[in-house]
Amino acid sequence: MIFFLTVVSWICLVLAVLSFYRMRVQQDNIHRTARKYMQVEENKRDKYTSWQTKIEKWVWDLAPVGLRIQFLGDPAYLEQLLIRAGREQRWQVEQIHGAKMVGLLCGIVASFFYLLLGLPLAFLLVPGLLIGGFLSPILYLKTEGKKRQENMRLALPDFLDMMSVTLRAGMSFDIALGYYTKVTKSPLSEEFSRFLQELHFGIERETAYRAMQRRVTVRELHALIQTLVQVHRLGAPVAQVFADQAKQMRGLRTEKAKEAAGKAAPRISLISGLVIAPSIFIFVLGMIMLKSFFSPDSPLHMFFSK
Repeated sequence: MIFFLTVVSWICLVLAVLSFYRMRVQQDNIHRTARKYMQVEENKRDKYTSWQTKIEKWVWDLAPVGLRIQFLGDPAYLEQLLIRAGREQRWQVEQIHGAKMVGLLCGIVASFFYLLLGLPLAFLLVPGLLIGGFLSPILYLKTEGKKRQENMRLALPDFLDMMSVTLRAGMSFDIALGYYTKVTKSPLSEEFSRFLQELHFGIERETAYRAMQRRVTVRELHALIQTLVQVHRLGAPVAQVFADQAKQMRGLRTEKAKEAAGKAAPRISLISGLVIAPSIFIFVLGMIMLKSFFSPDSPLHMFFSK
């Protein structure tokens, strides 16, 4: 009996040692895999950072050359594009001039390979590549600005609802606005966060409102800012104003959706008239011609028969 218990004890001990060894091996494999993954990610990050640093160096080196080209080089216009795109704290006007020259060089390289390969329509695409490369930073900023302003317009009704609820709950206007900027991440919250920072630095409230009005192009937000200026002057309650504005904004969004749906029908009809109908006509005409030339009972066989 003692011998049997001893054998069982040794077997359990061996199994425990093997289990512990297997667990350590698995842990080592997991750590090794994690280290390899982290090393790969670090290498990718370093590679991306090095390329980004090189591109930024080229942009700054070519900025003086871009400043000499007056085409679309108005500093006030470029600064306005940066503000509307939300890039004024990351980019500078000089970087846009350098980016235009980098885009032009990319267009030259692409045009050289296009001509080297002998592809068709070079007389149209080569100038397009050069002009497109030069204008690509401005087009990018315009696209980003439109997208950012549209995101502001879409976030406006939710902002009004949230402000109405928090104000009716007893919060002051600035505290409710700060709470909104903390819990939401959107272009609209960025603009109001900048508005609160300007108030913190001692800028008058109406001046900060006017500065925000110049930074955005959304008509609904312009109307809201104008209402807030009047409320600030008259000292009227703000909560009811936000509730009414939210209801009005959603009504305007519904009207815009109906307007877009109404514009879709003529476009579909235009596409049908210019593309689908001619394609069907060409297909039917082709089938008639094939039947006339190649069918056994075609009248043209009498001219070609032996």
